[in-house]
Amino acid sequence: FFSGMSAAVIWLHGLGDTGMGWADLEDSVGGLMPHVKWSFPDAPKQSVTCNMGMRMTSWFDIIDIPVTVSEPDNPAGLQESVAKLHAMIDATVAQGIPSERIVVGGFSQGSAIAQHAGYTCTKRLGGIVGFSGWGMQREQIGALMEAGANKDTPTLICHGEQDEVVLYSLGKASYENVVKQGKAGVEFKTYQMGHNACPQEIQDLAAFLKKVIP
Repeated sequence: FFSGMSAAVIWLHGLGDTGMGWADLEDSVGGLMPHVKWSFPDAPKQSVTCNMGMRMTSWFDIIDIPVTVSEPDNPAGLQESVAKLHAMIDATVAQGIPSERIVVGGFSQGSAIAQHAGYTCTKRLGGIVGFSGWGMQREQIGALMEAGANKDTPTLICHGEQDEVVLYSLGKASYENVVKQGKAGVEFKTYQMGHNACPQEIQDLAAFLKKVIP
């Protein structure tokens, strides 16, 4: 049991990065919320098609950069990484933090996993956050959400309008699709930036966390 910790955030990095790349979130946002336990897991190393088959940290295979609407939405490795995040949620619950006090989030490829694992999780979560990501299994997501427990879980989706890696059009279409398929409680925020994070976005994340896991 995490002494004094009553909530948790599990945050997933993007392609080729590690959890350490996002650990400063704990300083910038976590400082305001000492009751929150932060986790920044590393993706497994695997061969990635868009980088000529090179092995690197990756939650699933990506065919092309920039990522557009034609990118496969049930890629190799997706289900394994979703299962991994579901297992991390279960482990956190086993350590004494109720699932309703757990937020899953991520950046880029990590955002795609956090959103998909969040939408399909059979335990009710505190919140779902996606920075600069996109939606998976877009035609099936309505049915997958019905089978899960997070159809109306508070969700924050953020994207840079000048994103040159995961196109803004894909991020926006993914958001619109998930709402059309029955997801409630989603906020979509945009920023004047490329494929990165900005101070306003981090402030919006902090405000969201304070609301859903006070």
